[in-house]
Amino acid sequence: MKIRIELNQGKDIYVCNKITGFLFRTALRLKERQESEGISTYLLDDMAQFVCQVFGNRFTVSELYRGLETDEILKVFNNVLRLVMNATIAYQKH
Repeated sequence: MKIRIELNQGKDIYVCNKITGFLFRTALRLKERQESEGISTYLLDDMAQFVCQVFGNRFTVSELYRGLETDEILKVFNNVLRLVMNATIAYQKH
């Protein structure tokens, strides 16, 4: 399962090849918080940190925020959450 992210208008491309149980648990926890609390700056920062973890901390939270356009932030964060959760669920079905 690969997850790909582009930062800085496609100049920097990162790929995640492995989804660990820790990442799945963290994704589930963040999704539950998002559904119960809604979006806040604290949740947004936690989601940004999670995205960095998914990609092996090859970029920082600051680089992530600087590399994404405003209209991409939530879309990218939610896509990474969904892909991590779906990859684990799809694996369990096999």
